[in-house]
Amino acid sequence: MKTKITKKLPKLAAPARLKKGDIVDVIAPAYGIKAQEIEKIREYITSLGLVARVPKDILAGDIIASATAEVRFKHLKNALFAEDSKAVWAIKGGSGSPELIPMLAKLKPPKKQKLFIAFSDITSIHFFLNQEWGWNTVHGPILWQIVRERIDRESITQIENIIFGRNYKREFELKAVLSSQFSVLSKSIKVDAVIGGNLKLVQCSIGTIWQIKAKNKILLFEDINEKPYQLDRILTHILQSGLIKGAAAIVFGDFEGGEIDMDMPLTQKVLERFAAKAGVPCFRTSGIGHTTRNYGVFFGTGGKIETTGRKIKLVIDKI
Repeated sequence: MKTKITKKLPKLAAPARLKKGDIVDVIAPAYGIKAQEIEKIREYITSLGLVARVPKDILAGDIIASATAEVRFKHLKNALFAEDSKAVWAIKGGSGSPELIPMLAKLKPPKKQKLFIAFSDITSIHFFLNQEWGWNTVHGPILWQIVRERIDRESITQIENIIFGRNYKREFELKAVLSSQFSVLSKSIKVDAVIGGNLKLVQCSIGTIWQIKAKNKILLFEDINEKPYQLDRILTHILQSGLIKGAAAIVFGDFEGGEIDMDMPLTQKVLERFAAKAGVPCFRTSGIGHTTRNYGVFFGTGGKIETTGRKIKLVIDKI
């Protein structure tokens, strides 16, 4: 039986930006990392003039994740509700976050939101915070990516600019998945919320208490290591489930590592077939996802898709 969760979203002030000396709560709601990499994360956060608060048992161990669900939930809860910190930043994705949602759903939300930064498997927590608590979250680099130098300097600068309230990239060039859908944009598509994340997790949300609520939203999806036939299977399931019914538009970010060695790249063909059936304008962009370019973007806030001549762009509202 599903846990009943709140439907009416509170009106909250935007998450405060950080200044020197502020505390960042470091969490691992999914996979863990090597112990020595925790120290590198501390060093990185300290280099920003911030204070890293890392639970002593963050790597307590589990058969799959960084620690048992109960321990990971304790860390998540403490970080979200701590009154002396302004940001919660995940160290890694992987697997494990969805099992924390039923426990999270039993809590009354805090009165203030803070910066929540993560992506990949932690898409599930984004959905919950966006849709049930009314939070604006940051789909962006995990700390492991930064200390392992898996993303470029531009991506790191973007997330640091978001953290400290400096100017950051909010506009992304788009290309219609089907050229015939360009004519759909006779006027801007404007919505109150842009949400999304890892496509496999979007599929995993079907039938759960954190299922994505697509109506009147721009959906932004990305993924990694899904071969074209696997991507086709996921998208077919999403279509048949009715999950995207009522969405204003879909933007596909990067799909890294899934293409197979064939005469013709198939990922684009799979997306084209989906777009022809979806009944929703579908677009592609780059720089959002599991590549070396992983821009942080706000979810849960408004945005629009607009055209200028033959150019299309996604514009996410400033927070």
